[in-house]
Amino acid sequence: MRIVLYLLIGVGVAVLAAALTLKFMHGRDVEFVERRFEEVLRPGDGARFDPTALEGLPAPARRWLAATLSGADSLPASVELTFSGRIRLSPDQPWIECRTRHALARDRFVWRVSVETDDIELEGAELYADGQGEVRYWLRRFLPSTRHDADITRSLRGRLALDRVFLPSSLLPADDVAWEPIDDRRAVAVLTVDGAEERIELTVAPDGTLEHVTIRRWGHRTDDDVFTDIPFGAEILEHRTVDGIRIPSKLRVSWWDRTEREEEFFEPVLERAEVGGGGGGSNESKGEQREQGRGR
Repeated sequence: MRIVLYLLIGVGVAVLAAALTLKFMHGRDVEFVERRFEEVLRPGDGARFDPTALEGLPAPARRWLAATLSGADSLPASVELTFSGRIRLSPDQPWIECRTRHALARDRFVWRVSVETDDIELEGAELYADGQGEVRYWLRRFLPSTRHDADITRSLRGRLALDRVFLPSSLLPADDVAWEPIDDRRAVAVLTVDGAEERIELTVAPDGTLEHVTIRRWGHRTDDDVFTDIPFGAEILEHRTVDGIRIPSKLRVSWWDRTEREEEFFEPVLERAEVGGGGGGSNESKGEQREQGRGR
């Protein structure tokens, strides 16, 4: 009997030690992600938008960049975005409410997400910087999942490229940005990201409103869970003007974008945006303007 009691005490101590260890690891992970988040955000250099920089660009690119940036006092180097909305973790699962925070610069990003329902409590982050990507997730704060390999890096590099539509100043012509025409409504931004080429197709309305973006992104939303190039994109339903810059504020995001297999999985709605480089943060109380998008 005494042996059984000792065994139970030993098991209890081991369980408690494991729980405390996981709690410590979770806290350390949260601190790490927050540090990386803050490292992404940076002030601008005060440069102003120069319309002559758009000369020679395809007409859709000229319309979009002019409509997006012409009201800015200065060009931001980063942006911080807070979204609410809903997400679907896989096509056979229901939609669930979520909140996200996004720190974005031209060469790096951190995206944080939290989901809490009666059945699931999930928080995590996707990070890309210095040519390396990683994902970190915690289920109920006790079950960690971390991945950082070539497939994740390639996938998150594609995401960084597409997300730069939230930082339009990063798509002005530069050594790492070129533009190619398609037709009077579509153009391709060709980006060089850490030595790799990423091609974003943008659809732009006659008034310069961005309607849709798409990219071939490395992912494993496949039947056999094997990574491959997948059309990934977003329909942009609304915009918001923040410190004179128009950014997407309501979207429908899909894997297998505009194919018969299209899998819509994320519907974010912008709650708050702060651009780095202009007059500081903006929100509704500071006169942020909402604009309806045109959709498809």
